[in-house]
Amino acid sequence: MRAQEFLSELFQSPARFQWLNRPGPNTEVVSAEFKVNNAEYVWNATQTMDSETWEIEFEDTESGYGVTGKGNAAVVFSTVLDIMDFFIRRVVATRLIFLSLIHI
Repeated sequence: MRAQEFLSELFQSPARFQWLNRPGPNTEVVSAEFKVNNAEYVWNATQTMDSETWEIEFEDTESGYGVTGKGNAAVVFSTVLDIMDFFIRRVVATRLIFLSLIHI
């Protein structure tokens, strides 16, 4: 990828997302979905037993976790950050754990 293409992709706006389970005071599982080009993604947050820790993950619904090679990584991550921003403003969390299930 050329530098110019990388920079133009980096500053693209996040995709729109839709809550499947919205964050709230008594919510233990929160989910959102979004689409970038033809790839569909799901973002999940699950509250742990201590109630102030959340486990966070997201995946391509077709390819799963890890690098998919489908492109548009900047838009995907920008969208995940947008979801995280909304989520953090609405839940009590002292710790976030990002699950990494990368298969090489």
